[in-house]
Amino acid sequence: MGLLNIIKYISIMGIKRFLTLLLFSIFIIPAPLYGEEALKIGRMKVSVWPEYDTPDVLVVYEGRFANKDAFPAAITFIFPKGVNKLTDACSLSPKGQHFCQIYDIEKRDNYNQAVMSLPYGDFFIDFQYSPFKRGKDKSFEYVIQSRYDIMNLEVNIQQPLRSSNFSIAPASSKQTRDSDFNQYHYSIKDIPANQDVRFKYYSGFWGL
Repeated sequence: MGLLNIIKYISIMGIKRFLTLLLFSIFIIPAPLYGEEALKIGRMKVSVWPEYDTPDVLVVYEGRFANKDAFPAAITFIFPKGVNKLTDACSLSPKGQHFCQIYDIEKRDNYNQAVMSLPYGDFFIDFQYSPFKRGKDKSFEYVIQSRYDIMNLEVNIQQPLRSSNFSIAPASSKQTRDSDFNQYHYSIKDIPANQDVRFKYYSGFWGL
């Protein structure tokens, strides 16, 4: 439709009716809608690194949702009970820029969760917490929980320096060494939403 025809069309039907029709035509264009249960994490890596000089554990979550066109979206991440603050809570742009997000920590019976709005489907989150009880022997269970299906989960657990009698259950099928640290690796596929993935960690005294 040429410009003159558009002007003639508007004059015939009236500006109000034209704007109403225009708005209606915009909003009836189909757009993908995703409920929380439809979102899937395509890849997620969880790093669990007990500090060798403090009684803390550093944990890093990084990954990418498979539903790129669902973003921006409000996302819920689940953390262990002792996590009350996140060091970083970022969404990553396609160019790798980190956009830190505002979040709220909600305390539940057996875990804490953070709700945040992510402009992009890539995320980076890290935090520290102290799951150890007093004493020389250090043991805890780390539980990975997700509101969303995870297609590919990678887990990396680090052995602290100067630790003794170190063990993890389940046993790792791959071990590497990086900067004097022993690294234990796991790869798990197709984890349904709300299914726990558990790792039991034990280490003797390492000089704390």
